[in-house]
Amino acid sequence: MRPRNLPLVCALLTLLAGSARFPREGPALGVDESAPQPSTYRYTCDFLIYDTYGTFRNKMKIQATQTRDLPDDRMRWNAASIAFGTTLEGEFTPPLPQTYVEDFSYSRPAIEDMLTAEFFESFPATPFGFLMKNSVLDAHVFDSFLDEFGSLELNVPHRSASSEAEILLYDEQGVQHLKNLTLILTGTSQRNGRKCAVIRYQSSLDAVAVDLPGFQMSGSTVFWGDLWVSADGQQVEFATLHEHSLMGPPDPGAPIQELQNTYRAATFERRSP
Repeated sequence: MRPRNLPLVCALLTLLAGSARFPREGPALGVDESAPQPSTYRYTCDFLIYDTYGTFRNKMKIQATQTRDLPDDRMRWNAASIAFGTTLEGEFTPPLPQTYVEDFSYSRPAIEDMLTAEFFESFPATPFGFLMKNSVLDAHVFDSFLDEFGSLELNVPHRSASSEAEILLYDEQGVQHLKNLTLILTGTSQRNGRKCAVIRYQSSLDAVAVDLPGFQMSGSTVFWGDLWVSADGQQVEFATLHEHSLMGPPDPGAPIQELQNTYRAATFERRSP
């Protein structure tokens, strides 16, 4: 059973397209037509948990490694772990390996089924398992933003096609009501020696709910971040995610002391090649 203060935060969600490739249309940045080589990414997400009044409770760190463009267009996850801390400035506990994630693999076309429970059938139906599902999902949400790149104009807000959507997670283990998601092409930059386009994304205040065996929470969340897209390979080079959630028991009459005020900051960084 989950410790009382274990943070459970709905991850950034949006509709996933079957292809996570950079469209050929849109602002010209240069295209590399050579066959893709396997790329390794490191996902890190820090959670800071407070009460309703801003008093620190605890913290958590999730890390995992994803490898893309494997043979048969497959992707694989490894080295997933969760660590905890009881002080804001102090060290985390030794990370706990999440062995059910080790060598978790799927093909690129299978991403279309990522919101179903069957896709994650090897993951436990627990708060830990839910958080690891959302970590995998985060990586492909970043990809999904690229599907709208051709609709972006420099410094002009673009309302995402995913706005006004109700998204069911893993066969109703969770739900998010996505109200208004905005994308902005802010310019170009450098990341790891590569020229990149930079995209800013931001949501409005969205309603969220989680329904796991013996554990239910509901509330609201708002998220934002930036995406660096490499001009040469049409891939995510680096991405950030910031999210603030206020969640508690689904009972409207629950005491305010039971509400959980959570901030999380995630990065998705291309490590190689």
